[in-house]
Order: sequence, then structure tokens, then C-alpha cells
Amino acid sequence: MAHTPGPWKVKHKPHLAIYGPNGHLVALVQVPCGWDFNANARLIAAAPEILAALEMLLEDGTFKHMGAAALTARALLDRVEGGLR
Repeated sequence: MAHTPGPWKVKHKPHLAIYGPNGHLVALVQVPCGWDFNANARLIAAAPEILAALEMLLEDGTFKHMGAAALTARALLDRVEGGLR
């Protein structure tokens, strides 16, 4: 995979940022006023686990008969992985 492996953690040192498992910076979170930057940071930090969950669901066939959900999950995986599927 091309992305930093998880788990990712949200830290407030000295700025709100996302760090990978070895303490490497993954992303700085800067959000315009009015948005919940902590919620955005938590969502970003969950990205590796969300990706892994979608991959597991599709691999074991759970979504095979759910039509639109399967297509949406496949499109998300394609986008996250840069269209490598």
C-alpha cells in the first residue's frame, strides 16, 4: 500500500495533527472557522481502519447482494487506492 499504515492517532502537540504508528507526521489539520476540526481529525485518523473494514467486507462477500452499497464501497476503495483495482 502507498499510504502510511495505521493505526493513526490524533495529537495536539503543538498543532492538531495526525501521526502514524512510528510517530511520523501523516497530516496537519487546518479547518476554516465553523467546522469541528476535532471531528475532522478523528475521521482522518480512522481512515486506515475504515479502509481495512471495507476491504474485509468485500473480501468475505458480505456486500455481494447489497447492490448500491457494494458499488459505493468498491468506488471508495478504488479512489483511496488510486484506481489500482
